[in-house]
Parts: sequence; structure tokens; C-alpha cells
Amino acid sequence: MRRLDPRNKNSRGFTVVELTIATGVFSIILLLAMAGFIQIGKLFYKGVTITRTNDVSKQTLNSLKNDVSFDILTTSYAPQISPLTPTPVSPRRYFCAGTNRYTYILHQKLDADAEATQMNQSGSVSGWNKFALLKDTVVSGCPDPFNGSGAIIPPSSSGSTVTELLGDKMRLSSISIQQLPSPNDKLYTISIKVAYGDDSVLQSPTSDNPECITDNTVGSSFCFVSDLRSIVRKGL
Repeated sequence: MRRLDPRNKNSRGFTVVELTIATGVFSIILLLAMAGFIQIGKLFYKGVTITRTNDVSKQTLNSLKNDVSFDILTTSYAPQISPLTPTPVSPRRYFCAGTNRYTYILHQKLDADAEATQMNQSGSVSGWNKFALLKDTVVSGCPDPFNGSGAIIPPSSSGSTVTELLGDKMRLSSISIQQLPSPNDKLYTISIKVAYGDDSVLQSPTSDNPECITDNTVGSSFCFVSDLRSIVRKGL
């Protein structure tokens, strides 16, 4: 077997200094690659957040537009928006557009699990306060959804048509249906603002105009505010 001559310069290995430099360079490359992967991940989750929030806002806006445009019987909408009895969480409100009724709590982040637990309980619905924006069908008028014969049917009941329009961790920041003055009194301006995210990533989360905190580098990927509006003609 041939042995390497330690005196042969060509048989030398790396020195400690060379190994240290190589390890440092390799570590920097790994850190840069990791930072790039993290940034790509943040952009991905930000895109998912924006898409989900915009989709929910558009679906809700389209639902309201359809209710207003195909209704030829109800003469007004905005005056039907009325506050209900305040709950321990936040005041509940409701209004009717066409044959559908919308019941909501402003600025309250939806916890989908808590809502499902509460709404699947049998009994009175007078204490419901875990929802964000509910939609159901009414036979006539615009009755109080938490009292009397027009009360909302619990989703656990057979044949219920109650639907939660928002998604988990979303909140309804503002909603309005305003009639334009004459001679355009058949036109209505519909606006809706939906915010996604925890209170920690939103500036003024309980106001009508929340904003994402831009200097929160981690939370900004999980925050978005969708503000949509449209003009629709009432009746056919």
C-alpha cells in the first residue's frame, strides 16, 4: 500500500482558517436561502388572505345587489336598519332587502367554532351573539330575528336557511344601503367593508375604518381589509 509523504505539499488537507472561511460562506448562503423561503411563504399566505377576504366580500355584495335589483315590492331599505337589544359582546343589528334578512354585529371577529357551538344548541335564539353576518329568508315584512314569530330558526333544525356569510377570523366593519336622491331614487349605493385578522394585526379594529399594521412583519401576512361598493337599480 502506498503511503502519502507528509512532506509532499500536494497531499495537504484544508487548514483551520480555510475551513472556518468555507463554513462561514456556506452559513451565509443558507441564511439567505432561508430568508428567501420565509419571504415566499409570507407572500403565499398574504395572497390566500387577500383572495379569501375579497371572495367573501364580493359574494356578500352580489347577494345584496340581487336582493335590491329583483325586489319590486319593498319601497325602502336603509330605514329598516335597526339596532337590537345589546348583547354582552356588541349590539346586534338587522335589515331586510327583498325577501332576505341580514343580521349582523359590527366589528366582531368571527370565531367559527364558537358560532357553531352556540347555534347548534337547541332552545331560544335570543342570546345568540357569536355570529358576524347572518342571512335568512323572511315571509313578509322585516321581523325581529331574535323575538316573536319571525325569529331565526336554529341551523340544527330541519329546513333551516340561516347562512353565515363571513369566514373565520373575519369581521364586518361597515355595511350600508343608501337610496340616491330624486330623480335617481331607484338607484341604491351598496357598500361593504370586511376585515380579516386578529386585533393585534389591525389598527383600530373596532372602528368602521380598520387598517392593517404594516410594521408587523409577521402578522401582515394574515391581515387584509376589503372595501367594496356598487350602484344598483331597484326593481326590474
